[in-house]
Amino acid sequence: MLHDFRDDSVIVTRARKLIVQQIFTAANYEYAIQWIFHQDGTIQPEIKLTGILNTYAMDPNEDTHGWGTQVYPGVNAHNHQHLFCLRIDANVDGPNNTIFMADAVASDAPVGSPENYYGNAFSAKRTKFSTVGESATDYNGATSRTWDICNTNKLHPYSGKPASYKLVSREVPGLLPKEGSLVWKRAGFARHAVHVTKYRDDQLWPAGRHVPQTSGEPSLGLPEWMVNGGESIDNTDVVLWHTFGVTHIPAPEDFPIMPVEPITLLLRPRNFFTNNPVMDVPPSFCSTPSQVAANGAGVTDATDKLSKLAFTNGSVCCADGANGL
Repeated sequence: MLHDFRDDSVIVTRARKLIVQQIFTAANYEYAIQWIFHQDGTIQPEIKLTGILNTYAMDPNEDTHGWGTQVYPGVNAHNHQHLFCLRIDANVDGPNNTIFMADAVASDAPVGSPENYYGNAFSAKRTKFSTVGESATDYNGATSRTWDICNTNKLHPYSGKPASYKLVSREVPGLLPKEGSLVWKRAGFARHAVHVTKYRDDQLWPAGRHVPQTSGEPSLGLPEWMVNGGESIDNTDVVLWHTFGVTHIPAPEDFPIMPVEPITLLLRPRNFFTNNPVMDVPPSFCSTPSQVAANGAGVTDATDKLSKLAFTNGSVCCADGANGL
């Protein structure tokens, strides 16, 4: 929305988005997976969880000791996690990409110094992943950590920075089962928020192909592919694996049917376009539902920037000398 304070006119441009969705059932849960494509080039994967809690019988006076919640008399719903691994086989402006980790950090210069006179200077510290082993990293909310998938061979004409897509993900719980547990061994992909590997045709399943009946020894999928930690991932065809999700502490409101719990993240273009790519989207002229129903009758032409709204008689201040200054 653009508000012009000079004549108090407002221009509103309505966003449109394309949503590709699938819904599947896994045991007692329903998962709706959405791929949302925005006009500014942002790709937004979103997962919506609903269904039925995994519950057990309990004595109404039994103490759950915090491991679950009595959501109904005699019904105990246990704490659990939903962790998903997103495989991003990116080709940002070409097949050869490099991954950087970005952290917002305050300047080390003291307050009052020439470099940081007011004490409010900060910047983005970028760390390049040169090898597979360096890429095993976790989310850090204190630094608003993000990850950039960059094409270092394509520099922006204005900023001089590489064309990239930024992974912005805030719902990144750590794997809570302890090391050595069955879940920890099976879910090797969830030990870190991000892993990066060199592209290989047969590496598709970060937890391995057959999870439920495995012992987790050895851990399959990503732990296998990360063994060669010294393998180069600099300026080559890479795959970024991102684990995200939610830690669910049940409540009575989740029973008997759970309301939707959304989890989302963003893949945003950075130094990719020369300006905001939605600048050519036409504005929406209708400001009320009645104007929409009347096919736009009585609306203000948002492309007319003369100061007509400033005068009740419809005159203008600066057109063709009329009422000119």
